[in-house]
Amino acid sequence: MTALRSYGTMPTAYGITVPVFYPDSFEAGEPDHVLFTPEGAAFCAGIYEPAARERYIAAAKASGVMPPFEEYGGHKCPRISLPRPDAPVYPKMPGKDLTPVEEWITGILDHHRWCDRAEFLLGIIGDNLRQVGVGEGVLGEFYPLSLSMLLTASLEHLGETEIDCLEAAALYALSMHGEWIEAGTEWLEPFRETWFRDWAAARPDYVALARGLRVPMDLPVWLVEIEGRVA
Repeated sequence: MTALRSYGTMPTAYGITVPVFYPDSFEAGEPDHVLFTPEGAAFCAGIYEPAARERYIAAAKASGVMPPFEEYGGHKCPRISLPRPDAPVYPKMPGKDLTPVEEWITGILDHHRWCDRAEFLLGIIGDNLRQVGVGEGVLGEFYPLSLSMLLTASLEHLGETEIDCLEAAALYALSMHGEWIEAGTEWLEPFRETWFRDWAAARPDYVALARGLRVPMDLPVWLVEIEGRVA
């Protein structure tokens, strides 16, 4: 059996990145398609329960084809419309040349995959939270709102019209636009005790910001009370 040649990784809709491989017929240039392992296909299909994934993988290996993922708890990727905000935040940012907003915008535009955008944004958010401390004194109570403003101004530059992955939903849910919060939480709600819970549990900086925004933005409790499996 010829060993598969790694092509890199591909993000799934559920906060998991899986390895992908070159097809056997690849000759030059980027392939029109890539190959997934049965495990990678199970994650792409949104099969959450480990036992169900194992059954799916076993069936795929036994038959040589991917079985219907719905029979194992999988489903199609949700797509939620993302309305254009009536009152953008970016034009109202005071002294943009004196704030870090341009750094945030440049960073988010430099990353084309949402998994990479999320890690960039959470990295810079975490650095800021650790400098001030959430809930510590007057500044700590209001600082999460400042970070949400920077996040919102950055997201506005993407010009997206729909949410089709967990990372995007999670960050739009912490924006200052009520319609974006609604869209983000609508995408996440079916996965509040599965994919989202685990993703957030592995990212304490996200949870810290969400908790800081919980009261002023009236976020749902499940968005901040996270006890998931940390891979």
